[in-house]
Amino acid sequence: YIFLRGWQALPDKSWIHLIYTFLFVLVSLSIFMAIFLGSRLPAWLTLVFEQAGGYYMILFLFILAGTILGDILRLANYYFGIFPEVVISHYAQAKLIYFGFVLVALAVLSIIGFARFSKPVLVKMEMEAAADIGKPTDLTVVAVSDIHLGNVIRKERLVKWVELINRQNPDIILMVGDIIDHSYRAVVLQ
Repeated sequence: YIFLRGWQALPDKSWIHLIYTFLFVLVSLSIFMAIFLGSRLPAWLTLVFEQAGGYYMILFLFILAGTILGDILRLANYYFGIFPEVVISHYAQAKLIYFGFVLVALAVLSIIGFARFSKPVLVKMEMEAAADIGKPTDLTVVAVSDIHLGNVIRKERLVKWVELINRQNPDIILMVGDIIDHSYRAVVLQ
């Protein structure tokens, strides 16, 4: 569905459609190539496939939303005639402009997402023990989840996260889950 709508938005030139098809298939299948062929591929190629595929997976819902919104607008125009004459008379260009708008929106969302990803959120909570545990004492507990170490989250980022955790002076560290991504090989290589 997404592929077809992108194809329809692009100019009707075979070389553009060929490049679009190649890139779409490559990005769409790259995460699967990293998962299923990663141990047989050179580490650098697995890294490329995993990063491209992971990025596509993150953006997939936004791409789908942009595609569905485009179809909703088309349906609204079909039933209620909402498009101005300039859009109707230049429909091919309007589709290409919308395609470009979706790409720009994805770029902006990517920049915002990367900025937020680069600064992990630290949430502080105070809790009291529900039962009498003897003399009162303060404990600092740090819970960490969704680290996903592998080809995308590499050791350089882990070092920063470990420093952030250690600055909290924890008495206990809870590793909640998703410590290693699907590829243990990538963690060992680092």
